[in-house]
Amino acid sequence: MTKIEFLDTLGKSLNHELPSDKVNENINYYDDYINQSMAKGKSLDDIFNELGEPRLIAKTIIDTYKLSKGYQYKQETNSMDYEDDSRYENTYSNTNSNDNKYKGNDWNIKFGFGAPIPWYQKLLGILLLILVIFVVITLGSIAINLFFSIGIPILFVYVLYRIIINMFHRRY
Repeated sequence: MTKIEFLDTLGKSLNHELPSDKVNENINYYDDYINQSMAKGKSLDDIFNELGEPRLIAKTIIDTYKLSKGYQYKQETNSMDYEDDSRYENTYSNTNSNDNKYKGNDWNIKFGFGAPIPWYQKLLGILLLILVIFVVITLGSIAINLFFSIGIPILFVYVLYRIIINMFHRRY
């Protein structure tokens, strides 16, 4: 694997999950890291073995980013295949250049627990709550009806049986 392939795979893996400035920040970080390691005399194979797979690195970066921004986030973007995204362009002209950049996209991502909920999701939540309440009330009324129509008569018969048995045991 070459440096360009590594950074390209990392960039494509991050591109649909993070804002473009964060993608560029991570690409530049790993580009600098690889350059510094090569300056220290390490081979590319040693560096890539040390770093691991770029997709696994990307998953870790994405998970960390999502956790740092809260569990609920809303991503307002068009969904596209990773391979067919024409907005993502690798502009490497020289592998030793520090001007290597990934052109970003115009994403608007909202994070946090206070992200607005669309009206149809609110309506669906209210309808679901009404359905749950209806089911609980219906099942409760069925259980009470069964208790009074079956449970009480059986309990009554059992008490009469015990009374009769106790009366006969006392006489003999």
